[in-house]
Amino acid sequence: MTREYTAKLLQMIDDGMLDKDMVISAFAQYLSEDEVREMMYMNDMIDDIDEYDDSMDGDFDTAMSSAGMGTDEDYNFYGV
Repeated sequence: MTREYTAKLLQMIDDGMLDKDMVISAFAQYLSEDEVREMMYMNDMIDDIDEYDDSMDGDFDTAMSSAGMGTDEDYNFYGV
């Protein structure tokens, strides 16, 4: 598999056509948070991939209600 655009990007940086800080910023903004975390782990920038703070993660019912699905109680359904 060729890395045509990777090679082109690196060459543009080497040639001074692109600022490497701008490229770093563009990557950090483009990649998802999980992709940035994984890249940092794979390149030994963080020690443990489990450093991820999941304190804001909710449970299934919270996720579904925030996604507009609501809970059974929201629809006055308490089982049959």
